[in-house]
Amino acid sequence: MSHKFGRIAQTAYVVKDIEAALRHWTDVMGVGPWFYREDVPLETFTYHGEPSGLEMSIALGYDGDMQYELIQQRNDAPSVYKDFMEKVGYGQQHYGFLVDDLDASVEVARANGYQMEQEGFITNSGGFVYMSTGAVGTYPFGTMIEFIPMTDSRRTNWPIIQSWSVDWDGSDPVRTSI
Repeated sequence: MSHKFGRIAQTAYVVKDIEAALRHWTDVMGVGPWFYREDVPLETFTYHGEPSGLEMSIALGYDGDMQYELIQQRNDAPSVYKDFMEKVGYGQQHYGFLVDDLDASVEVARANGYQMEQEGFITNSGGFVYMSTGAVGTYPFGTMIEFIPMTDSRRTNWPIIQSWSVDWDGSDPVRTSI
């Protein structure tokens, strides 16, 4: 499947308490350090084609080439994260594919039975699109996919975040600036 949509580069978890999740992933799993955004600046966000006032926090960390994302929704706005929490609980929610051509990736997914769930644009980072093949809890393999267009910002910043994990000694586990 990764050849159809591109390379899986991210696995993401919806968490109840991102600070507690960061401690677990750092202390128990040994993943880090993390780049943390307490208030993700969304320029636009739609859920099933309708605007939604999502507020969320995210953290990005690496283990080798795999990026881990922790997501905590901070309000009750409609989103796939809210759906997931209500119908499944907390845990692994999506895989992220890095793409160069978002429109082409969306069309390939649609041709393979996927439908648009949500999309948005993060200030100083770029867009994102989530797609699935059905209602929450019925996704194949229990998850959905995200297409992450490789913007100039991501091409610059993500390798920096990844470089932090090389020979990391456990100090300064949560960082808020690059």
